[in-house]
Amino acid sequence: MDFVMVLLNGKRRHRSPMLAWLGPGLAQGSQGPDVSTIPAISLRQVELLRDSAAAQYGSDAIGGVVNFELADAREGGTVHLTTGTLLTGNDGDPATCGASFSCDDLGGRAGQHAVAANAGLPLGASGFANLSIEYGGSQPTNRAVQTDEAAAVPGARDTAYV
Repeated sequence: MDFVMVLLNGKRRHRSPMLAWLGPGLAQGSQGPDVSTIPAISLRQVELLRDSAAAQYGSDAIGGVVNFELADAREGGTVHLTTGTLLTGNDGDPATCGASFSCDDLGGRAGQHAVAANAGLPLGASGFANLSIEYGGSQPTNRAVQTDEAAAVPGARDTAYV
């Protein structure tokens, strides 16, 4: 994101006014903004300008421009709840462990969850406050054990792809 200009409601967003000079390099003094601080539920739309964005915005936008437009509703709200899990062929039973599946305490399952809420509140005749919050997490998973199918690929020779 060092060469992509990030805008928030059309205004430039920087991580910090401090530039680090850590020696010679391509991206001396650059800092990409942390867009993970913007909850997804708070976005109304995301605008992308690619390639020749530098012609309009200058050399800071050599890799393009991303403009995050925040929600501006004066009333109403939304709540999102997302859950999921990663399932593999191993249920954690040591009898089913083999070369293809890890046999750890997770049993190949890693749960994840996310809760997000957004509310628009009127302030005065024409003002508003739009509040958003997002919380989520995921459990670790172990994908370090290679499957038998993947292990066989380097030794195989498929003439259709040579």
